[in-house]
Amino acid sequence: MKTPISQFFESLGLPLRNIRNSWGASNGTTILLRSWSDRYDAKTKQVVLLRPQHEYLDGQGPGRSEREEQLRRLWAGGMVGYVVLVNAKDTNARPREIVDFRRDIVWNIVELHGNADGSVVAILGDLVPVDEVARHAATHALGPTLGSPPF
Repeated sequence: MKTPISQFFESLGLPLRNIRNSWGASNGTTILLRSWSDRYDAKTKQVVLLRPQHEYLDGQGPGRSEREEQLRRLWAGGMVGYVVLVNAKDTNARPREIVDFRRDIVWNIVELHGNADGSVVAILGDLVPVDEVARHAATHALGPTLGSPPF
């Protein structure tokens, strides 16, 4: 049986605050965010971490305020950020359901960009094996992002 995403986060020492609504987790120095694989562009190594508010069903979306808090912390610098890309069972469904994800690697976030519409994208760097995350995190903190977050 495949490991649920909540257990995956917990195995990395980053338990989700709410297993139903959390989109990511932090342990104080490291933040691991999940994002949908269809929102990743392999050519530019960019992934959408936060869509414009109007694109969410209720304007806020479960987990959005927690995601904004996590992005503010990454934006300020000094934190290490990672992304696990998850695949949707049906990309048109609302809400979406995770069907699968890579359990052996995460992506290192190297840069954040905010857009005028309130969305945030990350530039991804290295693929980091999950058993190397703690060692990688010791030397890969983000610097501060210029300006204020767009949300």
